[in-house]
Amino acid sequence: MANSPFTIGLAQLFPLAAQAEAFTSAFSDYVTGPVSLDAEGMARYFFGQGIDLWLSRLALADEKILGFGYINRTGEIARLAGMGLVKEARGQGVGSGLLGSLVDQSRGRGERLVTLEVFEQNPPAVALYRRFGFRETGRLIGWHLKESRTGSDKALKEAGLFEATTRPSLFEYPEVPWQVSRHAIAKLPPGSRAFSLGASLVAVTNPEAEKAAIRMLHQAGSAPDWAELRTLVSALLGRFPGCRWWVPPIFPEVFGREVFQPLGFSREPLNQFQMQLAL
Repeated sequence: MANSPFTIGLAQLFPLAAQAEAFTSAFSDYVTGPVSLDAEGMARYFFGQGIDLWLSRLALADEKILGFGYINRTGEIARLAGMGLVKEARGQGVGSGLLGSLVDQSRGRGERLVTLEVFEQNPPAVALYRRFGFRETGRLIGWHLKESRTGSDKALKEAGLFEATTRPSLFEYPEVPWQVSRHAIAKLPPGSRAFSLGASLVAVTNPEAEKAAIRMLHQAGSAPDWAELRTLVSALLGRFPGCRWWVPPIFPEVFGREVFQPLGFSREPLNQFQMQLAL
């Protein structure tokens, strides 16, 4: 399909199954490993990422999806929540054309900022975003706990997920990624829970499962109290000693240095850049 033309279409007009097929093709050789979604999985992805299909766009040729750019809009901030090209569309200018269209539309809507996260180990994607003027604002590091542990959890209090979305925090979007902000917590799957200690709060996926993810750390106040956040996470580990904990690479690296590493978590091999484009 060298030099073949393409058009930009509305994602909302295409069936989930067709978008899932394109998503699976685009991420079949992804840096984190192959990703495979069906229509139901695609719907869950849209929900969890807060994606607005009516603002998202597809690159098309003869009604075939060549690429996708999924947008999450929060107020006057747009987040490129997912972008990819099927293999046969790469190197043809499709990615640049699609990204340019998304940025132009964001600017036309009066948005002030476009944010995204991209794996540092994905050089072609990083280079594309840099060419469009996106700049790195931080590194996002993932962590995991190799062995379960016990500890005191007496000070740990359960909080509702809705409460977690309404508490003010020192760590607000877009300074931190959308996925660890209060906006994303409302989209966590069933079984997810939140716990508090002092001025600090943590939200996690189902801690009764064999493996769970820490998805948010919030704290009220005028300056971070890292000791209290460490105590909070330590108490969480003590409350659920049989759980294997994972921290996805969506937390700024200061959280690893101040919270996760001191508690015995090991760093994940891949990390992301947090990037922003001021409009």
